Amino acid sequence: MTIIKPKIQILDNEHKKLIFNEAKIILETQGVFIENQEAIDLFSQQGLNYKEQRFYIPSDLVDKCLKSVPNEITLFDREGKEHISLKNDQVHFDPGSAAIFILDENTGEIREANSNDFIKFSKIVEQLKYIEAQSTALIYQDVPKEAQDWHRLFIALSNCYKPVVTGTFRKESFSIMREILLACRLSEDDLARKPLAIFDACPSPPLKWSDLTSQSVIDAAKSAPIPASKPA
Repeated sequence: MTIIKPKIQILDNEHKKLIFNEAKIILETQGVFIENQEAIDLFSQQGLNYKEQRFYIPSDLVDKCLKSVPNEITLFDREGKEHISLKNDQVHFDPGSAAIFILDENTGEIREANSNDFIKFSKIVEQLKYIEAQSTALIYQDVPKEAQDWHRLFIALSNCYKPVVTGTFRKESFSIMREILLACRLSEDDLARKPLAIFDACPSPPLKWSDLTSQSVIDAAKSAPIPASKPA
């Protein structure tokens, strides 16, 4: 028996092309404001037109960059087994990993999250067969702020085998998080062949890339590489 998968289509191909072409016009005429020095240096090396920290990206460079990246990503679990493919209509919802309060199951009161809450969360996600990946979903306060981002990744992978969507709070944390991922693989090449995590990069507004967000994308590209996503 063939199972028919339901599909919702909001835009036809004509409107998709229209939006894409208009987006390229915006990048070329309005530009992108960059706050990260390494990103500024990379854009400058390409000879792009710019005004102070605003760089204007020509459409041919956009097309060239898009052709250089894969149109699908396969993620592997902690043990290196193929787990989920992101391609075509196989889309998955990624919640924002920024919950700082939880509803206490015992008292019924809202309180700040702690690391034990996240341990429980990760263990529950591991048992949910229709949830394909995990997220570093809580920001808890019982560890130093300097460790909040990488500590979440450590807890997530210690208690759940599924691939993880995560991100950095400090530029200095990326190297630590990379080492945590490498601890689950045989080598850098093994991590590149079997990616375990996606790093979210969330510019807000979309045409202003902060120092941290830009650095996260650059570091991910240099390392292994590690997949990075730019949520809408």
